[in-house]
Amino acid sequence: MLLLETTGVLLQITRDLETDKGIPFCIVLRPWLNIHPASEFRCIVINNILRGISPRDWPTYYPHFKEDGPQIVNNLHNFFKCKIAHKFPRSNFIFDVILVLPDDPIIVDFSPLNNKSNLLAFSWKEIHPIIKKNSLDEVSPVFRYLESDIGIMTKGNAQLKFSNIA
Repeated sequence: MLLLETTGVLLQITRDLETDKGIPFCIVLRPWLNIHPASEFRCIVINNILRGISPRDWPTYYPHFKEDGPQIVNNLHNFFKCKIAHKFPRSNFIFDVILVLPDDPIIVDFSPLNNKSNLLAFSWKEIHPIIKKNSLDEVSPVFRYLESDIGIMTKGNAQLKFSNIA
């Protein structure tokens, strides 16, 4: 466990800093930004192909996603191909971005894709076959979001409303 004091706030950091391969790491602290939850997205990459995009504020309904969806997908897909593809040391990973159209996305986080990853609008049941298939076919990423305001819903119930991406 690491205790870190910054501006009078004590932070406790534990498992995120553990590594089993002895790979060195560093902590990067950034200034606080007030970010609207509808501008945060999680992107799922399998075999260095962007396969899925989900709002990080899942499952919350944002009406503008229906109209802006194609532009969101196009922007994130182009950003991935130009700035990220084949530059992360793993071929299966997730990355989080902030996207305020028409600006370029801002990278917030990178993580390996593993059983600890929160896939938000996607499930491991649908992702595992894609990983095992090891397909290198270029596909358009699936942008999964709630298409209507159906009230309060758990993540599990929200996933039942969608079909597989494989």
